[in-house]
Amino acid sequence: MREVKERILVDTHEEALREELQRTIVQTVGRLMHLWMQTSRRFFRGRGLSFGQAMILRHLYYRQPCTISDMAADMGISSPAVSQMLDRLVEMGLVTREENPLNRRQKQVALTAAGRTLLKEAEQVQKQWLQNVLNTLSREEAEHLQRAFSRLNERLEAFRNLQRDVEE
Repeated sequence: MREVKERILVDTHEEALREELQRTIVQTVGRLMHLWMQTSRRFFRGRGLSFGQAMILRHLYYRQPCTISDMAADMGISSPAVSQMLDRLVEMGLVTREENPLNRRQKQVALTAAGRTLLKEAEQVQKQWLQNVLNTLSREEAEHLQRAFSRLNERLEAFRNLQRDVEE
């Protein structure tokens, strides 16, 4: 009987620990994303770009060339809204908008070298911001976080693979 009570206490403690860990992760990821995006907005605003224009540049960095309609669908906004934001980016020499060779009625959009350079600068600013935060940790804290995040990433990858197997 005593063993059963002890096991119930352990299970309850583990459940409470996991719930607290979940709250901490959600809070930390939310705060990190908010501050990361704030740093990004400040960088792009300082260069005369809106948040939407910055998102278009980032989208093109990972998926180019693409059509305006594809970009609109991916970003969840209308084609006219994308086209309007692109006008300024083309004007600034950050993006090209050319006829799609497969469908002359469509325009293909791609980053220019200047657009890629700007995104790399933004990435460096964000990395420096994160480095400044990490520099406030002790060596032991940094090592502990490195191990914990490495383990969490391994688990996330395994979970993703498991989900992929189930979906297939």
